[in-house]
Amino acid sequence: MEKNKEYKISGTADWIMNTLKTEINRKTSEKRFNLSGKYFNNSEIEIFEKVSFLYSQPNLGPLVKLGVSTKKADGNDDDNKLILRRINGLSYSVHFWFAVFLVVLTLIISIHQIATVGFEKIVILIMPLFGIIYILLIELIALFKISVLRKKMERIIFSKQNSEKKTVGNN
Repeated sequence: MEKNKEYKISGTADWIMNTLKTEINRKTSEKRFNLSGKYFNNSEIEIFEKVSFLYSQPNLGPLVKLGVSTKKADGNDDDNKLILRRINGLSYSVHFWFAVFLVVLTLIISIHQIATVGFEKIVILIMPLFGIIYILLIELIALFKISVLRKKMERIIFSKQNSEKKTVGNN
């Protein structure tokens, strides 16, 4: 799946950034799109869902975030590009590297068992599959979360009458 998605917006894109900043600053009970995030001086905003389905302690933040930025399209003052890009959070990194550690550890254990017992216990090589399945599960959840965030952004963008739905490219 692509990391970046770009939309061509007719007119200025300031209203999108202002809508996102307003949504970020609202109280949890008043949020319209269930988005939180941070905005930076370089006109980029990182958004993520405020209320998460899964919560754990210690909370390392969201699994994935959506980076939203705008820039002028081809030097034309009337058109802008809205760029949505996936940003992996600290939770994603922790889960991913834990799964990699699990795969390596179980592979070492499997090879050691085969070396000491022999090839009659070759079934033990199935153990690393659990770590691989864990990696795939985390990636599947991250893809689902980022697609939900993109759909919410599309809803915000296309709820306005002065925008058009044109995807100009996937990077």
